[in-house]
Amino acid sequence: MPAVLRLDSISFSFHDAVPLLVAASCEFHRGWTALVAPNGAGKTTVLRLLHRELFPDEGHITVSPRHARVAWCRQRAEECTNEIEALVRGPRASGRRWLGRLRLEAAQLNRWPTLSPGERRRWQVAAALATKPDILLLDEPTDHLDGDAREILLSALRAFEGVGILVSHDRALLGALATTTVRLHQGKLDARHCSFEEATHAWENENETNRRTREKLRREDRKLRRRLGQRKNDLRSADASVGRRKRSKGRGDSESRSMAASIKAQRGAARLSRESGVLRDQLKRQGDAIDAVRFDKVIGGDIRLAFRASETDPIAGLHQGALLAGSAVVVRDISLDVHRHTRAWIEGPNGSGKSTLLRALRDSARLPDARVLHLPQELEDTAVAELMERLHSADASERGRLLSLAATLGADAEHLLGTESPSPGEARKLWLAEGLARGVAACLLDEPTNHLDLPAIGRLEAALAAYPGALVLVSHDPVFGRACTEERWTITDGTIQRR
Repeated sequence: MPAVLRLDSISFSFHDAVPLLVAASCEFHRGWTALVAPNGAGKTTVLRLLHRELFPDEGHITVSPRHARVAWCRQRAEECTNEIEALVRGPRASGRRWLGRLRLEAAQLNRWPTLSPGERRRWQVAAALATKPDILLLDEPTDHLDGDAREILLSALRAFEGVGILVSHDRALLGALATTTVRLHQGKLDARHCSFEEATHAWENENETNRRTREKLRREDRKLRRRLGQRKNDLRSADASVGRRKRSKGRGDSESRSMAASIKAQRGAARLSRESGVLRDQLKRQGDAIDAVRFDKVIGGDIRLAFRASETDPIAGLHQGALLAGSAVVVRDISLDVHRHTRAWIEGPNGSGKSTLLRALRDSARLPDARVLHLPQELEDTAVAELMERLHSADASERGRLLSLAATLGADAEHLLGTESPSPGEARKLWLAEGLARGVAACLLDEPTNHLDLPAIGRLEAALAAYPGALVLVSHDPVFGRACTEERWTITDGTIQRR
């Protein structure tokens, strides 16, 4: 019997914060469903609810059949879990099958701390698939994966026959897997039985239609208000005329003529009063109609990186026989300099030493730390906690500047201020904003698009392409890499080739 996952009128919020879900309902059936929303909207929270790590404030989540197995691949793959170790040390033949399918070697577990995030990610997915789940929850599964690894993972996920729920900013992955798209929006779950691209196009058209409808209703509202204002002026004049006629009568006026004129004036005032009442009723209905039509305003904007040219050139450099990751040699015979206008894209397969090389360049920098923006591949929990502490302890002016810069990347400033645990995407945006606020002479960025939503990626790409300082970038996104840099440093078999 195929598994089905149902959410019935689910409401959930953290403490007294703005609710993430409000009476949301949805069904997930066999096949892959993309769960989409901006950073910080609550996608990972929905996965935690589905995995019963969190429980809704109201409503019910049901799985049928009741014994269906649920597996979750979290956004990070830092720990070598029991499930991962069971792939090698357990008796399951299925575990060994997934090792082969995802091209993993048992010996890698002996050096887990030195494995790249991309290699750990493949181990994490293999461990989940080996449990033969009926329902598989994936949170950003292609983060850190090189091109070959992505294709390997995609092939494995295509073979999954259960209920798959996929959170990802990887458009290619969403397009290749998802046949249903669910959007978390304004506390609701809106399901469309079509591809991510088709669903996004439909939502954008609906949003634009709503924007135009609301603008039309507001124009009509302004016309009604002007008409009501004119009627009020006319009514005041009519009331004043009636009062004057009651107080005085000309010498030549007959009693009947004066009475007729007074009655006419009173009738005119009564008509204006009725028309004013009708207009007020129309305005009330118009206001209700405007409130019923909602559209999303575009969050974000153009980013301008703060810049002050380096007085030192080269800014950083490595000239040594070998670069180590732990005790293992990852790159040999290194001779690299980062000059004021270097724009280099470091590429290579998972585990080739890209992040190690970038960190070594950071450590070799001849500038104060504040003049170099280094973004690691993943922000540790302690780094995020310190980042939030700096935000909350900053004075009002500095805090406003940081939040304004984060907003250009699409971050919700109010949500950032109201949370102690931002999503990985929100934390990454704030980390970048903090760096952008400084006059950095060099940017050393390791997978800067990880966890970012699609609009933020586009804005960051445009900003880096226009940045006049030194830029060294590690990225598995070829479109992003080519747009931002002018040369490639490719790590192949422990050596660096410059092109």
